[in-house]
Amino acid sequence: MQKIYLILITCLIIACDKDDSHFLLDITKTSSFSGTLHTVNSDNTSGTVAFTIENGSYRAWTNLPYGRGAGTLEVNHKTISFIDTLFLIVPANYGPSYVPSGDYRYRFDGYNLNLWSEKDNGSVRYNLVMSDCDEAHAGVLRDLTNFDGCGWVIELSNGLTLEPVNLNDFDIELEDNRSVCVQFHERTDLGSYCMQGTVVEIDFI
Repeated sequence: MQKIYLILITCLIIACDKDDSHFLLDITKTSSFSGTLHTVNSDNTSGTVAFTIENGSYRAWTNLPYGRGAGTLEVNHKTISFIDTLFLIVPANYGPSYVPSGDYRYRFDGYNLNLWSEKDNGSVRYNLVMSDCDEAHAGVLRDLTNFDGCGWVIELSNGLTLEPVNLNDFDIELEDNRSVCVQFHERTDLGSYCMQGTVVEIDFI
């Protein structure tokens, strides 16, 4: 009887461990995350955020002012360090930037990624979801419709900007900073009015 109780207790502990699982984030793989950010104890700012990872580097976007970042990553089982190499200088009188930068505690269950950190202007938390792109390219949608000759573009994790000619052929909600996985081929027979990147035709998104 005592052995049965021991087995039951062991099973419960294992089950709890699985429910409370935490994985090391693999920054050598190409992956894409998107979600929301929220600050507390300061200006209670909320917004959307997305970033892509490829070979230990990252590119990040938010819908807030000064919302771009890029650099390298360092990660262990408890913290992620976003080392910004974009050199985006934000003067203090213009307010803070909420692109991930610096050291964060994190929790990753293989799909959901939570980041949190104490900043000079309060604490900030990011609640993100991963898009698994497999053999496709990870990137984010960017709304350039306010610029002459431009529409929606896709910024890939490697820095390449795509100008798709057939984005409307796909049933996808167009949302700035939305993470996407895309396969495409270049259209060398077409020129660009927007002049932001490479003109492509999307195979799937």
